[in-house]
Amino acid sequence: MISITPAGPDHWAPAVGLVGRTGLPVEDLRAGDQRFWVAQDGPGIVGVIGVEIHGNTGLVRSMAVDETHRHRGIAGALYAALEEWWSQRGPLVLLTETAEAFFARRGFQTVDRESVPEPIKASAEFRELCPVSARAMVKPVREMSFRGQRVVSSRQESDS
Repeated sequence: MISITPAGPDHWAPAVGLVGRTGLPVEDLRAGDQRFWVAQDGPGIVGVIGVEIHGNTGLVRSMAVDETHRHRGIAGALYAALEEWWSQRGPLVLLTETAEAFFARRGFQTVDRESVPEPIKASAEFRELCPVSARAMVKPVREMSFRGQRVVSSRQESDS
């Protein structure tokens, strides 16, 4: 049975190994304020996702699922755990070359890279690690869901 839990110290090495095996950047995974979740099948790490926190904006990082466990809903469960934790904090942003359709189904919209919030542009992921060919996607806070229900933000967004 697959379980999704916040990543602890014992999860770090296998989670980074998994991220690296999928070709995603690992160089700055311990930089800044970040939270990670792992999917475990017994004692083994079979999936990982993280969020790098930049004020009230989150940069979704390092979603990876082991090849032997793909197409079982693990990526969706990992993302749901992240989104539930992130909830009403602010928009989520990501850069992707391979998962645009996955995130579009979860309410993300493709945007011009230059339109992402400044703190995200200043991140190593944006500046150095992700190629310029990666698509930028944003999910506004008003599109978040909580335990399967759509949540609409009651805050006014000044830059809408």
